[in-house]
Amino acid sequence: MPGMRLKKDSQGKDLITIMSEKERVSVICKGNVQGIGFRYIIRKEAIKFNLKGYVMNLRDGSVEIIAEGSKDNIRGLVLFIRSDPGSSRIEEIDIKRSSPLGEFTAFSIKYD
Repeated sequence: MPGMRLKKDSQGKDLITIMSEKERVSVICKGNVQGIGFRYIIRKEAIKFNLKGYVMNLRDGSVEIIAEGSKDNIRGLVLFIRSDPGSSRIEEIDIKRSSPLGEFTAFSIKYD
């Protein structure tokens, strides 16, 4: 069973790290997900889960989330997304899992 580690970021905020195998997830959210602060909410939650990657608005009105980290922390973010955080109303969600590439050093909002 994986262990949980709580550590602080540079500003003294708690970061949740659950020790387990790493993975990468690509999530496309369709519905009412743009113009409501959804990317900022996702970024904040991803940072809490100590994930690396990005969130970005797509031209078709959907939002793309790429995240890498422990499988348990990824699971936590996906559950959070499925809860329709903030004012979002997700009508469709596409999730693809793969091996992490290790290309990210932080979680950010990416602009097209």
